[in-house]
Amino acid sequence: MENQQMSDLQQAISKIEATQQKLIDFLSSGQDIQISNKEYMHCYDLLCKVNFNRQNREEMQLFDWFSQQMEQYLDNQFQRKIQVLTGEEYLEKVKEEWQNLQLYLFWLKFIFTKFDQSYKALHGQSLSGKTFTLLRERIFIRNKEIIYQIIFDFLNKHRDDLQVPFQLIVKILQYFVELGYAENVQLVKYKDLQGFSKFGYVSQQCKEDLSYYREHFEQRLIDNAKEYWNKKSAQWLEDFSVPEFVKNAKYALEREKERSQQCFKWSYKLYMDTCEKEIISNNAKELIGNKSSGLANMIKQDKYQEIQELYNLMNYRREDTISILSSELNSYIKTVGNDINNNEQLNKDSKEYIREVISFYKKIDGIIKEQLNKEQDIQMARDRGFREFLNKNDKYIFFLAKHCDQELRVGMKGNSETEIDEKLQDIIDIFLCFDSRDSFITHYQKFLALRLLQGNTLSDENEKKLITLIKKEMGKSTTNKLTEMCTDMVVNQETMNDIKKKMKEIDSRKCDEIDWKITILTSGHWTIQKDILDVPNELIWIADTYIKLYKEKHKGRKIDWAFSQGNAEISTKFDKKYTLDVTNYQLLILLMFNKADSYTFKNISDVLKIPLPELHLNLITLCKHKLFNRDSKNDLSEFKDDEVISVNTKFSSKIVKIKMHPNPELKKALKNQEKTVNVNENEIEGELKKLREHQLDACIVRIMKSRKTLALNDLNAEVVKLIGHIFKPQPQQIKQRIESLIERDYLIRHIDDRTKFIYKP
Repeated sequence: MENQQMSDLQQAISKIEATQQKLIDFLSSGQDIQISNKEYMHCYDLLCKVNFNRQNREEMQLFDWFSQQMEQYLDNQFQRKIQVLTGEEYLEKVKEEWQNLQLYLFWLKFIFTKFDQSYKALHGQSLSGKTFTLLRERIFIRNKEIIYQIIFDFLNKHRDDLQVPFQLIVKILQYFVELGYAENVQLVKYKDLQGFSKFGYVSQQCKEDLSYYREHFEQRLIDNAKEYWNKKSAQWLEDFSVPEFVKNAKYALEREKERSQQCFKWSYKLYMDTCEKEIISNNAKELIGNKSSGLANMIKQDKYQEIQELYNLMNYRREDTISILSSELNSYIKTVGNDINNNEQLNKDSKEYIREVISFYKKIDGIIKEQLNKEQDIQMARDRGFREFLNKNDKYIFFLAKHCDQELRVGMKGNSETEIDEKLQDIIDIFLCFDSRDSFITHYQKFLALRLLQGNTLSDENEKKLITLIKKEMGKSTTNKLTEMCTDMVVNQETMNDIKKKMKEIDSRKCDEIDWKITILTSGHWTIQKDILDVPNELIWIADTYIKLYKEKHKGRKIDWAFSQGNAEISTKFDKKYTLDVTNYQLLILLMFNKADSYTFKNISDVLKIPLPELHLNLITLCKHKLFNRDSKNDLSEFKDDEVISVNTKFSSKIVKIKMHPNPELKKALKNQEKTVNVNENEIEGELKKLREHQLDACIVRIMKSRKTLALNDLNAEVVKLIGHIFKPQPQQIKQRIESLIERDYLIRHIDDRTKFIYKP
C-alpha cells in the first residue's frame, strides 16, 4: 500500500514537472502561455488521488519538492538572467522576471491549492509566503546593492532634470513593499480596466506590510537624499545669490514632492523632511545672514518680493528658521538704529530724528505685515531692536513728545481723518518702544498744557484720540491728568462765559475795554508753577471782579496766578501804530514803561518780581527787536543791576503786527537760559522720581496685601510684571522702596529668613 502511495506521488510529480517545464519555456520565450486548464486540472487531480497518511511524510516530500522547484527557478531563471546586465537593462530584466515569477507562482499554486492550508499549518506560512522568503534570500539579498546603486544613480539624474526610466524605478520600489507582505497575503489574478490580466495581493489585514521596505531600502534612500542635497546646496551657496538660491530650492522641493509622491509615497514625510532640512535648515543662517544679498540687504534695497520668497522658503522649516529670521531682523534694526543715534545732524533736530525713526519703523512693520506673515516671534524681535537703540538716551523720549506737540499744533493741518489716525498710531508705535513711558507722559503733559492754554492745538478731537490711545496701552490711571486737563478747558470756557455775562451787568464799559481771557485750572491736574507777581493796574478791575464772582460760585477755593502761561496783544504808537504779540511777562514789562521811559535792570526786577532767568530772556528779546535800548553793545549778554534799559523812541518796522515771543534759538544762545533748561530738566527728573516712588510704594503694598509673605526675588518679579508697562524699575529702586515701607510699618522682615517680607495690616 505504501509503495502504491509513493508511486501515485511520483506519477503526480512527474506530470507536474513536465507541465512546469512547458510553463518555464513559454515564460523564457516571451510567448503567451499555451497550457490549457485541462492540463492543470489533470495535475491537480493526480495529487488529489495520492492517499496521504497521518504521518504526513508524503506531504513533507511534496512540500520539499515545491521548495526545490522554487529555488531552482529563482537561480536558473531569475538570478542567471539579471546578473549579466547593468543599468536600465538590469532593472527591466528584474521587472520582467518578477512578472514571470508571478505567473509561475500563480499556476503552481493553482495545482497545490488543496495543500496550501496544510503547508501553512506545518510551517506557519502559505506557499506564497514561502516563495517570498526564497525570493528575498536568493534574489534581493544578493542583488540589493546593485539595485540601490542603479536606482540612486537614476534619482540623482532625475534631480538634475535628466531623462530617466522613472516608471521603471516606481515599479522596482513597489517590489520592496511586496517583499514585506505578511504570510496570510495571497497572490490573485484579476482584470484591469482595459481587460488585461494583472496580478495583485489580497490580505486579511487590509494593509501593506512595509517592514521589509523600511528595513532594506528606506534608510538608504534617506542617506542618498541627505548626501545629494548637502553637496548640491553647498554648491548653490557658492555659486548663487540668495534670491537665486531660493528660486532653485523652491523648484527642487516642488520636484522632490512630486517625485516622492509618485515613487516612494511610503517615505513621503521622512523623505521631504530630510530634503527640507538639508536644503533649508542647514543653510538658513548663511542665507538669511548673507552680507551681499541676505535679509538685511533685501530690506535696505526695498526688495520686498525677494523678502516674500525668502520667507516662503523658510516657512517650510519654520521650527528651525523663524528664530534665525527674527535674530537677523533684530540685528539689522539695531545696526540702523545705532546709525540714526550716531547721526549728529539728526541728534540736533528732534523733528527729523523722530521722523527718521517713524519712517524706519513703518518700513519694518510693513515688511512684517506684508512679507513675513505677521509672525509673532518676528514682531517681538522688532520691538526688542527698537527698544535697544531708542532707550540709549533719555532725550529721545523728549524728542518724541516734542514731535507729538508739533504734529498736534501744525503737522496734521490739512490731513484727512485716515492720515491723522495713521500719524497718531505712528506716535504710539514709537512710544511703546520706550521703557520710561512715564517720562514721555510728563513731557507730553507740559506740551499739552501749552497747547491748551495758548489755544494753538489744531483739534480737540485729535488730542482726545491720542489720549485714548495712550490710555489703551498704559491704563486709565496714567492718563487721568491728561483727560482732566482737557475737561478743565471745556469747563473753564463755560465758567468764563457765565462770569463775563455778570461782569457786563456790573460795568460793561470796563468789561469790554480790553479783550481778555482768564483760564482757571485745577492745580492737581496741571504742572504749572504759580507766580507771586502783582496784577498790573490796567487789569486789576477785571482780575479782582472775576475772582470775586468765581469764589461766590465756588466757595473755599484758593486762586493763584500763573503769569508764565498765556500771551497778550498790546497796541503801541511810535512813527505809526503797532500791535505787539507778547508773553505775559513782556506785557508786565511794557506796562511798567507806561510810567517812565527808562529803568535800571534792578528797578524792573524789584518791581515786577519776575524770575531772573525769565526776566533776562524776555528783556533781551525786546531789545533784539529794537523796541528797547540798552547800555551793553552785546545783545545777548546778561543785564547788570545798574544797566539802564530805555524805550527806543525811534522804533520803526515795516510789519504792523509783530510777534516778540522768545524763540528757541535765542533760548539756546543765552547762558542763563541754558541754566534754566537744566533747572527745568531737574524739575522733571524730580517729578518723575517722586511719581515713581509713589507708584512703586502702591504696587508693593498691593502685591504684599494679596500675597501676605513673599521673598525679595519673587517680589521684584511681581513688581516688574505689574508696573513694567509704565517704566522698568531697577532692583535697587525696589529695594529702597521696600526699606521705606518697612520704616513706615507697612512691611516687616521675616524673623527666620531676612530675604522674605511680611505684610503688616
